[in-house]
Amino acid sequence: MNIPPLKGIHHVKFAVSNLDHSLHFYEQVFGAKRNVAWDHKHEDGSIYAYILDVPNLGTRVELRLSPEEAEKQKGFDPLTIAVDDRAALEAWGKHLDKLHIEHSPVLTGIQAWLIVFDDPDGRRLRLYTLATHGSDLKSDEDSPWLKYANWFHTASAICIVPLHVARKQQEKALNLCWYATQLGQ
Repeated sequence: MNIPPLKGIHHVKFAVSNLDHSLHFYEQVFGAKRNVAWDHKHEDGSIYAYILDVPNLGTRVELRLSPEEAEKQKGFDPLTIAVDDRAALEAWGKHLDKLHIEHSPVLTGIQAWLIVFDDPDGRRLRLYTLATHGSDLKSDEDSPWLKYANWFHTASAICIVPLHVARKQQEKALNLCWYATQLGQ
């Protein structure tokens, strides 16, 4: 089979209930910058979406004003972002603490560790390590942070691996993502 080539993910889109509130969150948490030239506007000039550049994410984020859809996504975990290791998760935990953002402790996943926190609309965001652990560690699958949209059942999850990560680590992270999605089928 001759499949045409892909070039990666152009952007991810999140439905939000309040553009400015969500923009502030992504600026504070991830250092995102709004690209004003790419604001999406209705004919009357009102803005219905912001496009954000997020350092080291490898793709842009669109915040789309759609309160009804944002409500439907509450508790869902559509995005898993790669970080290097447990030390990186600890640093993220401290960063989130400084911002007074509630988050999980470092949790043990099937093959690696993660931290979970909510965006302003209650969507679960996950930071997941590229460094893995052995199969001797028991997963924290009973954690309340994993109960709403348990990652074992997220066949439609999106896994993002920053472009600056070494190719071998990118492949490992994508394999982990594929494995997690297969568990949900």
